[in-house]
Amino acid sequence: MSQPRPSFIDSPYFIMECDNWHLTDDAPEELKKEFEEYMKSDYLRKRGEPMPKIIAKGKYLGVEREVECFLKDGFPIIEVDGEFNQEAQNDFIIKLKKCPAIGGTYYPPENSLLAACSVLESVFFDDGSIPTIEAIGDIGKIPTYDIEGIVY
Repeated sequence: MSQPRPSFIDSPYFIMECDNWHLTDDAPEELKKEFEEYMKSDYLRKRGEPMPKIIAKGKYLGVEREVECFLKDGFPIIEVDGEFNQEAQNDFIIKLKKCPAIGGTYYPPENSLLAACSVLESVFFDDGSIPTIEAIGDIGKIPTYDIEGIVY
């Protein structure tokens, strides 16, 4: 099933480098939005996998929010209610540096989606807020061992 060719591809603002598609800084906002939507939806399309991301909902700074987290250039980025917010990103980065263990004993790799999931689930949202978390695609796995009688 083929998709129509996105308009940004024929734009003079589009730069097609190997593993580094991007738009020039002076690209119109409408074109930037189309490009970002395409890159999010088309990620790993050839392999038939969705772009790995986490969607978390909970109370942040006293307001119910939806937070989407994905990797960009190997670093977790969050969008709050569909918008990038530098203050929220800074707060997230600080909490990511002190990432809580998952299951009490497993510390996920730094700057991984598993680390981001741990932060979103445990410390990002307001105290008393119980977030809902949805993982889309492969965000990583907690290692397990085949040892008889071991309890996780």
